[in-house]
Amino acid sequence: MIFMRSGIALIIAGLLILFACGEPPQDDTIKVLPLNNLPSGWTAADTVRTFVGEDLFILINGGAEIYHEYGFDRVYAQEFDFNGSRAVTVEVFQMNNGEAANGIYNYKVGDKEPNIEIGGEARLDQYYLNFRKERYLITLIGFSDEPEIIDGIIELAKLINDNIQIDSQ
Repeated sequence: MIFMRSGIALIIAGLLILFACGEPPQDDTIKVLPLNNLPSGWTAADTVRTFVGEDLFILINGGAEIYHEYGFDRVYAQEFDFNGSRAVTVEVFQMNNGEAANGIYNYKVGDKEPNIEIGGEARLDQYYLNFRKERYLITLIGFSDEPEIIDGIIELAKLINDNIQIDSQ
């Protein structure tokens, strides 16, 4: 009986520690992703999905290792529709710090110069855009290279850039 009470006490203590140190609520993504005030014709196609730690391998099949090497914390992913059709996937990688975000940005973009003014550095190529700001690397992938999709990618990137709060991490 004493062992049973001790076991229950340990479980309760463990749960209290887990809740005190657990993941932040999903609501923190509102600060990052443009859930409101989307450009005309654009809608969020689904809810924000969050991948933490090894769950990155669910989102990126083959390629997650490099993010972990640079200092991956979590990624927020969401898809957006334009005029009722799936148009853009957004992935907001929260890295451990600004150096990690800069490293993974340079890995993805290579030695290409920034060609668009968003965040700290940004590169638009064909139908995808990568930019970094603070400890975030943001990738927007269009489902086509039609001008209205490219314009939407840029507008969504600007909204995300504006939503990222400057922090000291």
